[in-house]
Amino acid sequence: MTPYMKLMPPVPVNRYASILTILTASVIYLFVGGFYAERGMVNADEGFYAYASFAVMQGQVPYRDFAYTQMPVLPYLQGAVMSFSGFGIRQQRWVNVCLGALSLALGIAMWNRLKLHPVTSWALIMAWCSCGPLIYYNTIGKTYAMAQLLIVATGGCLLLKTSPGIKLLLLSLAGTLTLGCRLTMAPAVLILWIGLVVLHRKQMSWLLLLCVPLLTVLVILGPFFFADPLNAIYWNWTYHLQSIMPPHDSLVLLESFYIVPAIALLVIVGISILACKRETLRTPAGWIFLAGLIGWLLSVSLPATFIDYAIPCLPLLIVGFGLLLKQVHLPTSALGLGSLILLAAITVGVVKTPRFIAKGYLEAVDRTVGFVQANTKPTDVILTSMPEIPLEAGHPIFPGLELGKFAVTAEMDDKTADDRKIITFNQLFLAIERRSAPVIVLSGVHSWNFGWSIPSIRPLTPDYYLKFAELLLRNYDCVGANEYFLVFKIHDPLNHALKVDAHQL
Repeated sequence: MTPYMKLMPPVPVNRYASILTILTASVIYLFVGGFYAERGMVNADEGFYAYASFAVMQGQVPYRDFAYTQMPVLPYLQGAVMSFSGFGIRQQRWVNVCLGALSLALGIAMWNRLKLHPVTSWALIMAWCSCGPLIYYNTIGKTYAMAQLLIVATGGCLLLKTSPGIKLLLLSLAGTLTLGCRLTMAPAVLILWIGLVVLHRKQMSWLLLLCVPLLTVLVILGPFFFADPLNAIYWNWTYHLQSIMPPHDSLVLLESFYIVPAIALLVIVGISILACKRETLRTPAGWIFLAGLIGWLLSVSLPATFIDYAIPCLPLLIVGFGLLLKQVHLPTSALGLGSLILLAAITVGVVKTPRFIAKGYLEAVDRTVGFVQANTKPTDVILTSMPEIPLEAGHPIFPGLELGKFAVTAEMDDKTADDRKIITFNQLFLAIERRSAPVIVLSGVHSWNFGWSIPSIRPLTPDYYLKFAELLLRNYDCVGANEYFLVFKIHDPLNHALKVDAHQL
């Protein structure tokens, strides 16, 4: 027994106490996540993720039948759940809240398995549940919550008490599903695979270590790429390369630390442990922490990235830190002091970081959907930049607009756009001029009303956008409006039209 272990004897973890910790922490997370689900500000991507989940449940295939800008697995996993909960923005957010709670529960279960000190466990739980950016981005309708759960599960495979071959199979399965939700998780998945290689290389051949992951990727993801190879490659790779995003700034990396001060503190301590105790890289804990860290750093260090790209890696880093800390036998006084410092960092984060709150969006969706249902026929096609409205109203969406505000281009000819399952601005203008859609629903956010062209995401010139607005108002009447949406119907003297100026759109 080492001197450190004499200072802090192992803390027995009662099974029922462990379950109570998991349940209590999950309830706390559900409460905080529910706050963001109901009051979190709207994100530009939410509508098309919800619509994609509905589309695949109707038998459509991403890339082949509709445009989709990410890897193909999320719509199927999310769609399977939403088949029971219903398809909509609110349901999508609450599904993500539950996924976040499951991630936390899985992390705690991993800590309890190694008998992490309860003080440390609860300090990390509070760091997780009080981190506004982490909870917000894992609540809104994006890929983050599902990718987060799957990457934590992938890391958990390293802790399993089973044969190395079963570990490899399960890690390959969970890692492939993670990649299938979000390609930017590849570095974290790769580090976890390297960790498994380091831990079990003597027990498995290179042929097995390489072939099992590759075959898993081929079986799960291959069919989607074979269904339409050109579109699959375009939407997962070429599209993102052609997008002219803000150039990378070193401040993006610094800001990613600034908005999560408590987790940044864990990074500093964790790196110190890895540097001083290199033998931790011969344990699963070291590789799980390292996967979360490298996943975070690469997500915000590459060109054209945003700080929220790192979000799915943060829970893996928190879980890994707890496991890593267990490898270093600290005295109780050190754990207490460390917890107080972490609490201070948590307080700074709660006070200083953004809250991402803009109450009223979900209610506006409900009112708009109700208005559309009351004033249209169920078969009326809706031309919209906001796919959530036809989805929740039960109306067909105008073909090619499944991506909503990301579905119109001025950089392709009509045939290329048709091949990519989107539309050109000329096709949009022609549809409005011919009054092809009985109903048009636009966003209250000016730039979201087809204000940019894909794949470059370049904004339209004011004159070009004004042409769109004037054409719309010449052929349609604004019959409904709230702070988030505008509803238009084909011009008719019997319409109770609201006065809208072209410059307001």
